[in-house]
Amino acid sequence: TRPPTDKSIYSEKDHINNLNELKKRKVKVYLRDNFHVKLVVIDNKISYVGGVNVLSAKSDSVDVMLKLENEDFAEILLEKAGPPRPEEMF
Repeated sequence: TRPPTDKSIYSEKDHINNLNELKKRKVKVYLRDNFHVKLVVIDNKISYVGGVNVLSAKSDSVDVMLKLENEDFAEILLEKAGPPRPEEMF
């Protein structure tokens, strides 16, 4: 996801709260400002790809997210995203 201070974030406070909730649940979140794809991979098997800003979506926006359950596809997405740099870890 984008860093909370990014100008495109709808609510910095909500974004930080969401990030902290995910961190408490041991979810790995990477802060990237140069990666436009909205992507979530769960257990290296379930992938969500689309236009929804997962951590900062507005309730009045109309958008689409595709869910795929396929380990090969999840692996390809993670390869395309590349490994996180230390400064991207939240």
